[in-house]
Amino acid sequence: MSADVVAVAPIVCDLDAVGLDDLGLAGGKGAALGALRGAGIAVPDGFLVTPAAYREFAAANDLAGRIGERLAGADGDGGLDQAAADIHVGLATARIPGAVGEAIVARYLALSGAPERATVAVRSSTIGPDTPSRALAHATDTFLCVHGADAVLDAVRDCWASLYRARAIRARRRLGLSDEAGELAVLVQRQVEAVRAGTIVTAPAELLVEATYGLGEAASAGLVTPDRYVVARDGWRVVDSVIHRKDVVVEECPPHRGTRVRHVDPEQAVYPALRASQLRELAQLGAAVEDALGAPQRIEWALDRAGTAWIVQATPA
Repeated sequence: MSADVVAVAPIVCDLDAVGLDDLGLAGGKGAALGALRGAGIAVPDGFLVTPAAYREFAAANDLAGRIGERLAGADGDGGLDQAAADIHVGLATARIPGAVGEAIVARYLALSGAPERATVAVRSSTIGPDTPSRALAHATDTFLCVHGADAVLDAVRDCWASLYRARAIRARRRLGLSDEAGELAVLVQRQVEAVRAGTIVTAPAELLVEATYGLGEAASAGLVTPDRYVVARDGWRVVDSVIHRKDVVVEECPPHRGTRVRHVDPEQAVYPALRASQLRELAQLGAAVEDALGAPQRIEWALDRAGTAWIVQATPA
C-alpha cells in the first residue's frame, strides 16, 4: 500500500466481522457478541455503527466545542444535571451527516430483507480501555423494538446523546476520564420476540439465573422482581429457587413498535418463569458463553416462542 493511502474506518460493519480483538471498533458489548457468534452461540443477527460514524456526527455539529463550553460552567450536582440535560437535548436533535445516515439505513434495510420490515434492538457499546469500559457499560442507553429506518436513525443518535447523560458524565469522572473521553459503537440487532428473558451470572461452582415474562426490561426497570434460581455445574442441578410474583410483562407493541406494559393474569403471575429443562439449557448456555469469552460473565438472554435461547449481551462479571 502506498504511504499516501490512509485506511478509512468504516461507518458500519457486520457483527460477524468482529471479535475480542476489535474493542476499538466494536466496543465491549459488540466485540463480545461478535466473538460469541463466531463460536456458534445463538446471538441475533446485526451490525455495528462504528465510532467513525460518531466522530463524523460530532465534527458536523461542532460537539467538542459546544459540550466543553457547557460543562465548563457546571458546578455541583444541580449544575451538572442541568448541563447534561441541555447537552442531551442538543445532541438528540443534531443533524446526522448524509453519508453516515445513508450507510446506516442501507445496512438496516439489508438486515430487514425488505424496506421497513425489521424490528431491532439498538444498544450502546462503550469504547475505551478494558476496566473503564466495564464500568461505563451500563451508563448509556438501549432501545428495544425499534421499527423503520427513521426510528433506527433516531435510536442511534439517542445512543450517542446518552454519552452525555449526567450518569455517564459522573461515571467517567469517577474513573478520572475527561468529559470528552466518551465514544461509542452502536449495535443494531434483530429484536428477539421474547416470551421469557433474564440474566445469568457465572461462577466457578454454580450459575445464578434470573427470569421473568416477556422482555427483560420489566426486571431491569424495577417493575417486577425476577425469579432467582441457582444451578450447580455438577450435574446441572437446580439447588435453590425463589419464585416471585410477576404482575406485569413488558412486550413489543405492534404495529408501530416500541414496548408496552401489560398486566399478567393473577394465576399466571405466581407461576415459575422457567421449567427445570429450560434452566438446565440456560445454565449450560451460560457456561458456554463463559468458555468462549474466557472469564466469568453477566449475561442477558431471551427465549423466543420457538424455544430458542438467544444471548443479547455479555459483560465481565
